[in-house]
Amino acid sequence: MRRLSPFAVALLLAFTRYLFPNFYNDAPIYLQALVSSPLSMGMIPALVLNALFRIGIKRSASIEFTPGASAFDQLEQFADTQGGIWGARRDVIQRASRAMFETVEALELLIEPDTRAHITMTFDEYWLEVTTEYQGKPLVTSAAPPHHDELLADDSQLTRLSGVIIRRLASKLSTDSSGGKQRIRLGFEH
Repeated sequence: MRRLSPFAVALLLAFTRYLFPNFYNDAPIYLQALVSSPLSMGMIPALVLNALFRIGIKRSASIEFTPGASAFDQLEQFADTQGGIWGARRDVIQRASRAMFETVEALELLIEPDTRAHITMTFDEYWLEVTTEYQGKPLVTSAAPPHHDELLADDSQLTRLSGVIIRRLASKLSTDSSGGKQRIRLGFEH
């Protein structure tokens, strides 16, 4: 309802220009530019109402987890549930879930022992953001994919591979650290 109301009102106002043409002839001179065209009579209220109805539309939810095999089901259920509540497109939620799974796999090598990670999903109608916070080593995201010999020689190269995969899944990827915590931000166009 919230999505359709601005357009329904705008369409109704645009039609009134045709249905009651003499009504608008007596409008003040400074409003003549607005009421002289059905396009302007519909477009301006649509823009104003759309902006008004979008206030407060950003929603978020968080979950804490311990990286490992049990986290996959927990995060998949979390993402599917929140995506359904928010009305997010299924393909975007699936891409975000795959990126979260890859993040969890990387965290197994990056996070400090016996600590938990925290994921926050934030959604508006155009963008889904997934932020992962943890204590440990940073995820390398700007490196080239590791060669298979590097993967076989050193397990830590798996985090480099995860960084490459996450970078390909997400529309936007950034990392930072503050106060001893690492933060991975993933953005997905909706």
